[in-house]
Amino acid sequence: MTKLGFHAPLTRLYIFIKNEANTLWYYLDDGTKRYILESALTGTLKRFEVKEATTSFGSEVKADFEIVADRRYVLRSGVDTAFTKGMLMTLAALSDEQLNRPITIELKAGEEKGNVLMSARDPETFEPIRTGSWENADWDKLMNQALARLGGEVSPPPQPQPTRAPQKVPQPNHPEHNALIKTIRLKTGHTSEQIVTWCQQYNASSPAELTPELCHELASALALGWGKSKFQTPELCENAYRGKVSILTAGGMHWGDAIASWIEGVQGEVVARH
Repeated sequence: MTKLGFHAPLTRLYIFIKNEANTLWYYLDDGTKRYILESALTGTLKRFEVKEATTSFGSEVKADFEIVADRRYVLRSGVDTAFTKGMLMTLAALSDEQLNRPITIELKAGEEKGNVLMSARDPETFEPIRTGSWENADWDKLMNQALARLGGEVSPPPQPQPTRAPQKVPQPNHPEHNALIKTIRLKTGHTSEQIVTWCQQYNASSPAELTPELCHELASALALGWGKSKFQTPELCENAYRGKVSILTAGGMHWGDAIASWIEGVQGEVVARH
């Protein structure tokens, strides 16, 4: 329903989650921190995104939860924070019907320094949203589920691949690429002949003759080509893939291991559903 009359701008207002100045969240107003004294926010969750953001500590991967209330708010926190994990647990506990209704998000300071904890409740009944136990929780799986349900973008987003002139590599420069691609193709079911055909468009006869960038592109193509049949839409597949691989590589994991980890996670979810 369109809101008539005076109201806040329709642009997103980013709310940063941090235990600071005796408050738990704030926003920026022309670079000045404006602390929010209230400890609860009621609205409807609309979007979940994983983004790379520039902070005072450098480039970091952040989790953004968009909630629509009197305006559009984006609650931003680190991907490994207690707040983000609490939000992922809450999302997993909400039914599809509940996800389409407003919920109340409540914050409180954690026992550990700097920690911000969250809980949620139904604003009509005041009943808390019951979540599962954090013990042995599969955070990668919960992240993928949240991306699939709220369908947000993942940064960096997939870029259209420009047409490349054939690249001639006279001799194998990266023999480790052969083992990396073999590990991935055995998980996806691609044949060695398919790999050779892909390499030939770049005048290469094997992954060892590909540049690291092209090898990464090949590994992504194998994973996404395999994974699209496991999701409702190709977009959800790409969101889940980019999200998990971005998080794992930001944590120091090699991109090849991160791609293999995503495939294994999806395989586990497919087995669980059947």
